[in-house]
Amino acid sequence: MLIDLLLRSRNLVAFYTDAGVFPRSVLGVQYPSMSQLSIHTLSGATWFQVLLFVVAGIFAVSLLLGYRTRLSTVVSFVLLVSLQFRNPTLLNSGDSLLW
Repeated sequence: MLIDLLLRSRNLVAFYTDAGVFPRSVLGVQYPSMSQLSIHTLSGATWFQVLLFVVAGIFAVSLLLGYRTRLSTVVSFVLLVSLQFRNPTLLNSGDSLLW
């Protein structure tokens, strides 16, 4: 999960904010159910996306270290699914395996 977050963070503004190629308004029209299930669609601002990436990273490290593993697993899974639902055009088979 950490590597996935680091790779995705390189293009955070382009793919996960309203200033990028896939704003939330387009997501809501093309994938209405996914847009309602994603925490990442609450705001299209860069700072909000960075905050969610940092929180996901903290819980991924917590899971790696074995600290509060149940909580870390649940939060990591929810944030991972939310991130993938934010821009479903970027998904590939590796994302399915990560689930």
